[in-house]
Amino acid sequence: MEQLGVCLLKIRDATPEDAPFLVKTEKTIAATPGFLVSLPHELSELAFRHKIENLSRISNGKYIVAENNEQIIGHALLEPMGLEAVQHIVRLTIAIHSGHQEKGLGELLMNHLIQWAQSEPTVEKIELNVRASNLRAIRLYQKLGFHFESRIRNRVKLPNGNYVDDYQMGLFLKITPFCLPTVSLSIGKVISSRKAAIDDNWDEVKSGVELDSTQFSQEVFAGIEKFSHVEVIFFMNQVDIRKIETTARHPRNNRNWPKVGIFAQRGKNRPNQIGTTICRILNVEGMTLWLEGLDAIDGTPVLDIKPWVQEFGPRGEVKQPAWMSELMKGYWVE
Repeated sequence: MEQLGVCLLKIRDATPEDAPFLVKTEKTIAATPGFLVSLPHELSELAFRHKIENLSRISNGKYIVAENNEQIIGHALLEPMGLEAVQHIVRLTIAIHSGHQEKGLGELLMNHLIQWAQSEPTVEKIELNVRASNLRAIRLYQKLGFHFESRIRNRVKLPNGNYVDDYQMGLFLKITPFCLPTVSLSIGKVISSRKAAIDDNWDEVKSGVELDSTQFSQEVFAGIEKFSHVEVIFFMNQVDIRKIETTARHPRNNRNWPKVGIFAQRGKNRPNQIGTTICRILNVEGMTLWLEGLDAIDGTPVLDIKPWVQEFGPRGEVKQPAWMSELMKGYWVE
């Protein structure tokens, strides 16, 4: 038994007899467009019963329910991938039933499954998909150690014809040197008159970083006006991934300049599409920080903002090759 608010909560393995209630609950959840991938008519009691039975028979699968006073108020499962080469991965599904959200039940169910997975030698990683707009769930998954792995564009098509993106997240149970986060949740977006990634003349571009008001309040900018510059870290999401460079190339494809590795230049076709720029602060208006000289186009996701501190500048002599000085001649001014 675990304590949840003033209730005593019991978490137990699901049984086939739970199937009628679970399918009824998921049909209710699925009635809200975009909450589930499945539509209500695509959910069947027989399918739920088979899944519960199948997961109970294998060592690397788990289906649990949470009960309060013998009433099921949430359920979750870990289901292995179907092929032998990916049997070390399990996929997470979790549902908190109506009236029981925002009470810590999701975290209890997740912790229960994570602890089980950590004790199961054949399970090495948990994966999940979450709606990109579901910030409450995303923050919970981050708290429990899940990292962003990709954004799946137009993952779900809603009845009105609009699309919803998903994030794919993963939790490594057995750490290896490359089990590291690669993408962060954006804190806001760029507002700019520039809609295309033009190479030069960025210095006089006035743009803003509009924070996501569901994550932050205006207080997050308190004191920033005492600095003259900030460093903005952003994700160049409109780069054509087919053009991403992982070896060497001529900067701007100019053969008059030497062929150098992607980490010896600041081109946008970078492996992780991360950009950083030091910008002048103009002013703050509500949830928007207005800047001058930000070389990011309109709609670019912003990952972080840091005040520019002199002591973090280069120490000692600064040098760079002649081709870089030539490339940068018109970057800030014409």
